[in-house]
Amino acid sequence: MVIRSIIIENGGEENKMEKTNFYDLGAIEDLGNNKQVSTSPHGSDLRISEMLELSYKLWEKHKDTWSPMKPEYGRNFILYMIEEIGEAIAIIKKKGEEKIMDDPEVRARFIEELGDVLMYYIDVLNRFNISAEEFSDVYIKKFKSNMDRDYKKQYENLK
Repeated sequence: MVIRSIIIENGGEENKMEKTNFYDLGAIEDLGNNKQVSTSPHGSDLRISEMLELSYKLWEKHKDTWSPMKPEYGRNFILYMIEEIGEAIAIIKKKGEEKIMDDPEVRARFIEELGDVLMYYIDVLNRFNISAEEFSDVYIKKFKSNMDRDYKKQYENLK
């Protein structure tokens, strides 16, 4: 686990904290305490637990107008995610892979759409109360299963 220090600015005071869940997210507003959080410039790599926390903080800020954080709303967020996947696909179709790789503006838009997909995905995890640990365990198990899988043999009988 990589731990980075952050500075929390509060009315001119600075308190240095050594352990945090936040990585290079720029100036993130700590919605619970109305503090600005500045992170170190060592690159970004969000963990699932961090994304779950950020998603919940965003929901907390808008909970009076957004859908409740309950399982019965999870399906809607899967549909929103599919809509965002469609927007990412539209960029591929209209601009092509080469522009995504070579044109910074097209690439930024494409990555933004993938970010939207991931944000809705994380919203689904939150609404079904799926922890980072629970998801990670299942993901690793599925990865190992796929590593041992013989795809060619599995699909040769489907022809």
